[in-house]
Amino acid sequence: MTASRLPAASLFAAFLVFYGLLATPVFIGGDHILFTFIGIDGGYAHAPGYPLYSILCRLFVAFLPLPPIQATSLGTAFIAALAVATFFKGLSAWGVESRSAAIAAAVFGLMPHVVFIHTQAEVFALNHLFAALILWACAPNPSTNPWRTGGLGLLAGLALSHHHTIVFLAPLGLWTVYRQLRASERPAQAALLGGAGLALGLTPYLYLTMTALSSPTPWHWGDPTTVSGLIDIFLRRDFGTLSMTVAEGDAQSSAVEQWVFLAKSVSVETLGVGWVIAAWGALKIWQKDRSFAVATGLSLVLMGPIFVALFHRPPEGLDVLLVKKFHLLFLWNFSVLIAFGLAAAFAQFGNATYGFAALWLIAALGFAGLHIDQLQDDAPSQFVRDLWRPMPSNAVLIGTGDDVTAGSWELLAEHKHQGFTIAAQLLAHSWYRQQVNTALGIATKDAGEKVDLEELIDAIHATGRPVFMSSILNPKLARTYPTYPLGLVIVIAPRGGKALRPMEAAAENARLFDIFEFDGPEGHTGPWAEHVAAAYSAPWAMLAAAFESQGDSTSAAQAATMRDRYKVRAPK
Repeated sequence: MTASRLPAASLFAAFLVFYGLLATPVFIGGDHILFTFIGIDGGYAHAPGYPLYSILCRLFVAFLPLPPIQATSLGTAFIAALAVATFFKGLSAWGVESRSAAIAAAVFGLMPHVVFIHTQAEVFALNHLFAALILWACAPNPSTNPWRTGGLGLLAGLALSHHHTIVFLAPLGLWTVYRQLRASERPAQAALLGGAGLALGLTPYLYLTMTALSSPTPWHWGDPTTVSGLIDIFLRRDFGTLSMTVAEGDAQSSAVEQWVFLAKSVSVETLGVGWVIAAWGALKIWQKDRSFAVATGLSLVLMGPIFVALFHRPPEGLDVLLVKKFHLLFLWNFSVLIAFGLAAAFAQFGNATYGFAALWLIAALGFAGLHIDQLQDDAPSQFVRDLWRPMPSNAVLIGTGDDVTAGSWELLAEHKHQGFTIAAQLLAHSWYRQQVNTALGIATKDAGEKVDLEELIDAIHATGRPVFMSSILNPKLARTYPTYPLGLVIVIAPRGGKALRPMEAAAENARLFDIFEFDGPEGHTGPWAEHVAAAYSAPWAMLAAAFESQGDSTSAAQAATMRDRYKVRAPK
């Protein structure tokens, strides 16, 4: 085994074991439950579809003899370990000596939030693998073979078929293509091969079309059976191309707020020393290869200050986890500078740099462990199981939020449950309403973006299926239908039906809460426990208000006690 292969293989083996041991076996909040659902039930993810990773999740669940969540987490851990090893190879190809490249790759792989994302079914590990492959493919090479340009085009296309943020590496890729075309004796052929490779790399998007045509009733995003529909998904038009989520909400964030948070994030992930090492590395890259320095600098500016300035969601509460996902590629590119900085440190201080690097890696390992311990909390998994505990097998749940919708989809698919969950936030889209109509065997009018919830509820009731909501989406519904809280959901009884009286509802809820898994935010860590605790508090708040309206202060006080049991205590 050559000198460069040995550390690459060692990095892969070490991180495969490390990530594998930390891979989450339970739902911990976020998109990873959606990809587990895809692995079980087929289909693909929300726009832009993530076709390559959706296919991989299906393979993970099909071939790994493990529970689905664990299978997708371990499969992702394998990709993540490969990404770390490939990053080392890419750095080495750019002339970073072996020890500095290995340490820089390990530093990136041990960044706390990188570890958190690399140990669950998330798209970013594969994005890091493609970034490392592109770095490796763009390294200087005396070969003028036009097929190299074709290979780089293919790699770029496959990377775009996975995650659009890879486009931020375009300065490096375009500069490499320009360099290859100038050096080639057959530039036209090289350009043609590059374009053909790019087009071929985008063909995984046909998986979306194939899925929608072969399985029209299971959940899938948009309508990829037409060219315009496929382009809409690729461009994320249902979100707004540059928006982070379907509904941005009322809270807005400024560019300055996002820049400050990015700077803090980099400091935390690199334990405060990354900025100094990276600055030294940037200087060395500039002295060694100014074209590479410019390309790397442009990529950093694009994926850092410019990209995060577009974020609408303020980095608060659960949105901290959402925003930090989109810092990861910046941290990867930042680690390129760290590699060159470490090489400069070895040249300046010799073997004494080993001591500094060892302390850095040990500290990073410790902080990563603490970060994982805080965020890998099973409160969301307990919540989804408790959510469905009171509902019959043919229930229809109308809800909002990934924990309710995607969590329910995965739970129902894994246990072959006949219940059905409607994502209320998607009902504004005609393609989704059609899927709901087909799946439930109902007919509702296409009223544009104005969804008639009463028409939908009445149509479902007409099939004999009971209707529940995770929250009252419109106050008018409580005046139209008999409603009452039942565990974590609200019963929407048919028109003319009867609701349980407050005392009956309180007794039924007390019985349910005695068998619920989640017993309050105490003993749990991370922001998801605080988020789900509000759902456990809500029914008792409704019952307390109902008792107060009847003048039953004793029962109201008892309900308020249960309500407060699930409130998050402010730190003293």
